[in-house]
Amino acid sequence: MATKKPKIYHANGRVVDGKTSRAVRGLLVQAWDRDLIRDAPLGSSITDASGMFSIAFDQSAFAELFLDRDPDLYFKVFDGGALIASTEDSVLWNVRSEVTTVEIEVDTPQVTIPVDVTPVQDTRCINGSVIDHTTGREGPEQVNGIAAYS
Repeated sequence: MATKKPKIYHANGRVVDGKTSRAVRGLLVQAWDRDLIRDAPLGSSITDASGMFSIAFDQSAFAELFLDRDPDLYFKVFDGGALIASTEDSVLWNVRSEVTTVEIEVDTPQVTIPVDVTPVQDTRCINGSVIDHTTGREGPEQVNGIAAYS
């Protein structure tokens, strides 16, 4: 007898600044299933340079207590451990589609970075790739920077 494969769900989305509509990168996005007794975490992802994230999960992540057939989705967004946005008040109830796409607006603080006007004698460009230490494979991330020497 063939075993039925669990349905795989994909929660995809984009996080944008609520004032400028610009993408916000480097934020932790968590997907949650709303339940009567205790909400269940479904997975998480970090936003990329385009503010995009993708979280995949199957029915086993949310069908524990009441044998839910479809998830009731909401999202939490964190910046450095601090919760900066939640869609907990606008749950997507009984999501039947295997792919759900959302856009989440966040308020990002305006940061003023002090500029050092010390004369620089020498600069070097640093470019490279990020390598996964467990597999040794090069990832899609690129590292770029400038080293200045006085």
